[in-house]
Amino acid sequence: MNLGEDLLTLGILLVVAYVLGRLGKLIGLPSIPIYMIVGLLASPYSGWFPSTSTPPTSNSSPSSG
Repeated sequence: MNLGEDLLTLGILLVVAYVLGRLGKLIGLPSIPIYMIVGLLASPYSGWFPSTSTPPTSNSSPSSG
């Protein structure tokens, strides 16, 4: 885990969310749904944003008894 890369990624995400929120306000959209969309696109499950972290995996298997 590289803390510098993770902090840089987080900073870029915050700037992108802020800029898109401001652009949305210019055309009359509320900013909160835009922040939510940026969050969904940046999640480790989507693959739209480069992330050094991996999504959590479930190691438990269903029991047959």
